[in-house]
Amino acid sequence: MRRIAVVCAALCLSIAAESRGAAVEVQAFFGKEALPFSWVSGVFRDGNDVWVGTKNGTRIYSLAGKAWRTPPPGFTGNAVTGLARFGGSLYVATEAGLNIGGPAGWKAMNRIANAVASDGDLAASENTLWMAARTMTGGLLQFDGSGWKLLSRGEGTGVMSNITRLSVRNGELWAGTTNNGIYLLKSGKWTVIGPEDGLPGLWITSLAGTGDGMYAGSPDGLGFYDGSRWRVYRVADGLPSNKVSALKVYENRVVIGTFDRGISIFDGRRFRNIGRAEGLSDDRVESIEVVGDEIWVGTINGLSLVRIP
Repeated sequence: MRRIAVVCAALCLSIAAESRGAAVEVQAFFGKEALPFSWVSGVFRDGNDVWVGTKNGTRIYSLAGKAWRTPPPGFTGNAVTGLARFGGSLYVATEAGLNIGGPAGWKAMNRIANAVASDGDLAASENTLWMAARTMTGGLLQFDGSGWKLLSRGEGTGVMSNITRLSVRNGELWAGTTNNGIYLLKSGKWTVIGPEDGLPGLWITSLAGTGDGMYAGSPDGLGFYDGSRWRVYRVADGLPSNKVSALKVYENRVVIGTFDRGISIFDGRRFRNIGRAEGLSDDRVESIEVVGDEIWVGTINGLSLVRIP
């Protein structure tokens, strides 16, 4: 059974659908009242704010005020690609550089330690902020609160400009790459993890750590490392598509975005698949965030909010 209703001036579309049991409610946002452009490049939560980046500008949704606003003065860039809090400041990466917000306002950096600081992914640990500047003249940057460093994995390895995603788990830095699997920094030493170690592929599009291990998404399936070995999940196991584009941990589950078949919610036993047929604004997923009991799904054709009872 499906129930369709227009629910807001921002042209929100609400659909309730049956999907393997309890009803799934999908609410998709369209229109200039909500977003400046339909292609959503990133969705990130910071406290009571949700930052939504598009190819033509960023909007911030206040969960407390239930209203959209534009970024503050001094903010640069359109497509938000990463967000993290570190040392009392908010760091927001875009295609134009790294924005830093603090008590004195906002400033932007477009070059850091000789690297072009654009299209960054961010991850923070207790004492370190990590940034993968994802350009040919970028690389992996490390900030300890006082200064930045451009890192390599050792003599002769060069800068790591092929990093796609970062994730910090138990003091370890996991870095997915476009062509070399995963770079793992543990106790000051780098290890390269590839298909020969159990990864589903060399191109890692997404990473998400849990209390039990690490998920890695690729165009060749979903991998999970439990601390001793990798297990790979593909369509035959219940995934809607092998082409994994995004990951987000949600309580004891992981939400999996795909390039062509929407999202799937995996509880460790079964996959619950949700796509355009269930109300998503598009099947190509770019970014996922969790806000309370809602999953915010950024697609190339709008932003969908998925509520699961």
